[in-house]
Amino acid sequence: KECCGHAGDITGLAMSKNMLWSCSTDGTIRLWDSSANWECKYLIAENTKGSATNPAQVPPAPQSGQPEKGVGHSKAVTALVSFGEFILSSSLDGTVKVWNTANGECTLTTKCGGGVVSMALSKDTKGHDLLILGSEDGTIMIRNVLPIGNTPAMHFLSSIENRRMHCGHVGAVKSIVTGPNNTFYTAGADGKLMVWELTGDFNL
Repeated sequence: KECCGHAGDITGLAMSKNMLWSCSTDGTIRLWDSSANWECKYLIAENTKGSATNPAQVPPAPQSGQPEKGVGHSKAVTALVSFGEFILSSSLDGTVKVWNTANGECTLTTKCGGGVVSMALSKDTKGHDLLILGSEDGTIMIRNVLPIGNTPAMHFLSSIENRRMHCGHVGAVKSIVTGPNNTFYTAGADGKLMVWELTGDFNL
């Protein structure tokens, strides 16, 4: 079966029950139904208002003539990660969005300060779920996924920046993969492969 719909490179895939989520440099996320011959059932674009399963196009704002911002990403969507009943998406618009797979609703948008190229899930030494993000400028960011005590979900915990720490990537972090024993691996546009180990609990 050939599934056509995206107008740019497909950059990520994630499966949730019978729905295959795909993201693209065209800035959209599409949901393909495996139980309906892989039909594209839902589309999430920058101007989608509401949720993926109950979308409505955003009308132009009468004051400025500019459309009200919808729930989708405004630039290329770079990666998808599945986490329980949720899908996480990252984008060059500098945000990470959390989507409820039950209804396609965007439950959280986190601003990361710069374009996000890659991401992967990991855990700290206490077993708390972490999200590791790779940026266009080479920065590696670490955030907690779930709220823990007084720490909200997707809270910034730490970063690795070459210009500040004199280690890490120069240029985009193209790929992140988690390994055993709190390790993770990054590949950069600078041609370097790096191995990292999470040694603390980030006071969570």
